[in-house]
Amino acid sequence: MHLRTSFLVQVIFLSAVIPSLAQVSFSFKGYTVGSGNGASSVITGDFNRDGKPDFAAASNVDGVVDIYLNAGSGQFTLKSEFASGDPQQIQTADINHDGKLDLLVSDAQHPQVSTFLGVGDGIFVPGSPITLQAPAIDFELADLNNDGSPDILVHQCNSAQPPVCSIQQYRNNGSGTFTAGQVVVGSTTHTASYGFRTLALADFNHDGFVDVAILTDAGFSTYFNHSGTFVAGSSRAVPGAASIVSGSFNHDNWYDLAVSYEDPKCTGQPCNWYAAVYLNDGSGNVGLRSRTLLAGQILSVGDLNGDSIQDIIGVNGAHFGGSISYALGHGDGTFGSAFSIGADTPGLVTTRDLNLDGRHDLELTEYLPGETIIGSNTSASVICVPPGSANLTAKICSPSAGTTISTTFTVRASGNSPAGVQRIELWVDGKKRYEAKNDQLRATVSVAPGSHRIAAVAVDLYGAHTTKAINVNAH
Repeated sequence: MHLRTSFLVQVIFLSAVIPSLAQVSFSFKGYTVGSGNGASSVITGDFNRDGKPDFAAASNVDGVVDIYLNAGSGQFTLKSEFASGDPQQIQTADINHDGKLDLLVSDAQHPQVSTFLGVGDGIFVPGSPITLQAPAIDFELADLNNDGSPDILVHQCNSAQPPVCSIQQYRNNGSGTFTAGQVVVGSTTHTASYGFRTLALADFNHDGFVDVAILTDAGFSTYFNHSGTFVAGSSRAVPGAASIVSGSFNHDNWYDLAVSYEDPKCTGQPCNWYAAVYLNDGSGNVGLRSRTLLAGQILSVGDLNGDSIQDIIGVNGAHFGGSISYALGHGDGTFGSAFSIGADTPGLVTTRDLNLDGRHDLELTEYLPGETIIGSNTSASVICVPPGSANLTAKICSPSAGTTISTTFTVRASGNSPAGVQRIELWVDGKKRYEAKNDQLRATVSVAPGSHRIAAVAVDLYGAHTTKAINVNAH
């Protein structure tokens, strides 16, 4: 494998976005590196703890995982490559608590998730594999029992027709080994069995434990986590649903849901695809807010234009006819018209600020010819340039410590960590005033005249947190 700049990819990204610049006011510059054939999944993480996010790409045709280190300014160099059966999906976390990110890789043909332990310089060595009941079609990491170690929730399906699937916890023992736990959904043919993003994890009822929304053949069902044990909640019908993701779409601090689905009235290909957004009432109950035409079966979320509102991204993975679409959020659970970025055979899309300029970039795989594309965001608004990713860190860009400000003022803050930050909280005088499901925060608050303590709390993907606090005077 070798690194290369692709003029074709640059043209694809830029020519697709330029006609829309007047409406969306931001653009991407494409940059690509070679990955193995069948590149299917990419994950970012600071694998060598140098303060710059790197990435790992899984390629299931060549059966390899490629590790690329960030050389600065969004450029990447190949550090290592290792074999991993038939790798399908890849995730990262420090599973053995040694301060170095590790990798977990599912196998498309075999019932196991392989673990690879980080040495700390971009090299990984095999750990203890996690034996499943059937191959994983989706798996997600979260600290499910709040013991400080990331666990996994696996959607596993056999090869029967129709497939028989189950959803099960695998608990981290604290040393990077996992033990089979609760079967959340037993053997059934009614969970969706056709691809990534069939599980959406978030604390939907705000009780401090991570819950899960599960895609089914009829829509989705929510299961609430009670101290590490999941209990069935409610269900919603979404005919033709294909993927589900969590996000916060209306500034109320609750996690909402977005579901992709195919037009049920379509009788011949190509059919229209939509993203349906369900807003959370704060107790975990969700109701339909909007439907947006979005040409993509597999959804992701991220703030693409830097307005502190989460947007929706969809991937149409058709071979040599695929595309990436995005719709910008209005902040009330509705979205603008979708825009399309050309791509041949795109896989999963993730978003992260890779060059530390305060803008969220796109990272995605192309199945053929086997490459990873970095869509460097070149003109989105910047809320607060983040700290480096070597450690979990919070930062306040404004106001400055010790300054005198008006009684109504805007706080701009950000955070970073090796695996990434899931949210930033704003606390004023010991009371939480705002929360952004993002690694950046912009919030306007009012206080009484006098001295006040302003704190930004950065929470990483698995619940660890850190605080940056300053004192200001308001008058």
